[in-house]
Amino acid sequence: MLLTLRVGLFPGDTLVVTPPASSTVSTRSLPSVGASRRAAALAILNVIPQPVARLLFGNASSPNAVKGSRDELEGMLEAVGMTVLAPFEDSYITKHLAIAVLEAVVAKVVPELANGSAGSIAELLAERGVGEE
Repeated sequence: MLLTLRVGLFPGDTLVVTPPASSTVSTRSLPSVGASRRAAALAILNVIPQPVARLLFGNASSPNAVKGSRDELEGMLEAVGMTVLAPFEDSYITKHLAIAVLEAVVAKVVPELANGSAGSIAELLAERGVGEE
């Protein structure tokens, strides 16, 4: 399993991946970003029961929308975008979320690292006889 993970993360046993010379950094077009945001909001609305979604996201942006109408759905999609998805557009928050998830995964895989002290890792290695000559 570790070998598969290593090959998947570091193909050719290289840590630095350099992009081909012909590629340029491309930015997504505004319609593409909007379509992705709408799809994410729709996916969120699909996992929440309809009465709860109406309670949480309905009536805020379209108070005159008829229950079950397209206007109500558009209003709820806009509300989901503003309340749920907008915080993840901040790169600082997203970076910290990714680091927190990575730390949680490492803590589950290697519980010795969960307490965060480097001394305990050295003690653990000495206890197991690793690194002694």
